Amino acid sequence: MGWIIHRAEVQRATVAAIERAGGEVLFDWEWQWKQGRPVRTGTTRWPDWLVDRIGVDYLFNVTFVTLRYRGSDELLARIGQLRRLEYLDLAHSPVTDAGLAHLQGLTALQFLSLDDTKISDAGLVHLKGLARLQTLLLGLTTVGDAGLPHLKPLTALKMLSLYLTSVSDGAGRNLQRTMPGTRIAAPGWPGRGAGRAFEIYEKAMKAKTDQ
Repeated sequence: MGWIIHRAEVQRATVAAIERAGGEVLFDWEWQWKQGRPVRTGTTRWPDWLVDRIGVDYLFNVTFVTLRYRGSDELLARIGQLRRLEYLDLAHSPVTDAGLAHLQGLTALQFLSLDDTKISDAGLVHLKGLARLQTLLLGLTTVGDAGLPHLKPLTALKMLSLYLTSVSDGAGRNLQRTMPGTRIAAPGWPGRGAGRAFEIYEKAMKAKTDQ
């Protein structure tokens, strides 16, 4: 009983912190996967009076969190305690490699977006234990060739985005050979140079700034 109370109170505090930051939280009864996408669902299996009296955190688990533009390493320390989490969107947030260390225990995670964050090759080592991860978005980060070996243990991965990174064509093709069941999305594999995509983006942003 003490463990149940502790888990519920930790979840309640984490939900409050996420919502204060402007993020969104959904519980397991509120959504489900359909054709690889999250879809909102209907009502709970419990009567409303019971949910109101006991509290949602004692009856359900948080499985969906989105913190686009609003994530932080401090919040990741709390999110790392949501052991049933399946979906986490941190795109455009200033999270770092140090923050990713808090995700190592989220073994139920299936979707993780780190697009346009401050992570690098060093941070990817913290993801290798996420055995159920199916979608990983790393676009517009400083991830390069050195970080790719950390992704090979992700055997359930179906979609990997490396758009606008400095990953080279050769390293990308090699990763694709070792992960044949994963769709690796990056321009130039094969064809135009994938490794040049980040350089092109930087030039475009510099030109916009100069204007």
